[in-house]
Amino acid sequence: QGPCPFCGGRDRYRFQNRNGGRYVCNQCTESKWKGGFDFLMRHMGYLSFRQAADHGREYFGVKPGGDVLRIAHRPMRQVETPEMAHEKYARAIARMLSVWRDSKPVQSGDPVDLYLRGRVPRLGVMPTEIRFHRALPYWDAPSSLDGKPTLRGTYPAMLVLGLDAQGEVVQLHKTYLTTQGSKAEVPYPKKTDVGVGSNSFALRLGWPDGDSLGVCEGIETALAAGVLRPGIPVWPCHSSSVLANFEVPESLRGQVKRVIIYADADEMKNGKKAGQESAALLADRLRRVGIRSLIVRPAKIGTDMVQVAGGH
Repeated sequence: QGPCPFCGGRDRYRFQNRNGGRYVCNQCTESKWKGGFDFLMRHMGYLSFRQAADHGREYFGVKPGGDVLRIAHRPMRQVETPEMAHEKYARAIARMLSVWRDSKPVQSGDPVDLYLRGRVPRLGVMPTEIRFHRALPYWDAPSSLDGKPTLRGTYPAMLVLGLDAQGEVVQLHKTYLTTQGSKAEVPYPKKTDVGVGSNSFALRLGWPDGDSLGVCEGIETALAAGVLRPGIPVWPCHSSSVLANFEVPESLRGQVKRVIIYADADEMKNGKKAGQESAALLADRLRRVGIRSLIVRPAKIGTDMVQVAGGH
């Protein structure tokens, strides 16, 4: 029993090395045991079991060979100790902060300013927590498990730090752009860094003066929501899964009495509406700890607050 590798904590996580391996987290899995492939999918960010199965086949060298499978044995990987994990996390944070220090405040007419004002035309003052990096390297993922990332090039980029409920830096959001202020022609214009395994963080755009705080998925949605409802800061959480795990910062728990959740009006995908389901999960969690919640979403399916605010 110990900290969860995905959401942290102190003793909410357990692992059993039997029946193919299984794990449980009082928060991530809602106290339900999950299998090893679920762990692999969550750790690698895979969206389907097929991706996880292909990963396992490639790692163990499993190849068709007539009626049998030939397995190329590999040396066992070293088990990661808490000390090793701490050192790895420290390196990850140092790397993110190094990139952050190379950035500068957004200026009128630079690629970040052009991009955000193009997306949210009524945007007023640019949040100081958003910064501009002149030439951020973009790395393509390895083509195989044993391969190495390849550098595609450098691009202007928008940066925002992700902080957990304790106020610690755990993530770095990156949006790769062109000099004209549009998304760069790369496979994934929006990325987060390798990070430290936390799936509960927020990109804190502003600080609440009153008892209300807004949260949502994307940066553009947060800025649009701020245009529609000035005076209440809105913090993006990068994705629906991270939004569902949002925690009000410890320093605000006596102040914030209400959280406004700006949910995307998602279309049905794989039998789910991820944005709306995550908003409902978060609202339920907040109510259980005595914080009122309000879910706001567009009436039209397939839109978000950016379209409501007149952007695109």
